[in-house]
Order: sequence, then C-alpha cells, then structure tokens
Amino acid sequence: FRGRPIPDIMWSREEGEFSEKVQIDKGINYTQLSIDNCDRNDAGKYILKLE
Repeated sequence: FRGRPIPDIMWSREEGEFSEKVQIDKGINYTQLSIDNCDRNDAGKYILKLE
C-alpha cells in the first residue's frame, strides 16, 4: 500500500473477535485474511481499514 506515512492495516469482524483459525498476512503491497477449515461460525462481515 502506498502513502506517506505508510497506512496502518487493520482487520476487524463485525460480530466480534476472530477465531483461532484466522491468519492475517501483511506485506508491503498486500494483506490477506485466511480461515482454515471455516464453518458457519466464521460467517459474517469482515472489515479491512487502512489509516
């Protein structure tokens, strides 16, 4: 991501905290949220915010 200063990357979930299955990777030009073996409890709105 570009900008000055470089933006902070923040993931959140509308329904509350992430489960232990969630993995978040961040790089210079990307971010990725992965959920291993997701099920119905992982459904919902996930929010990515750059500030």
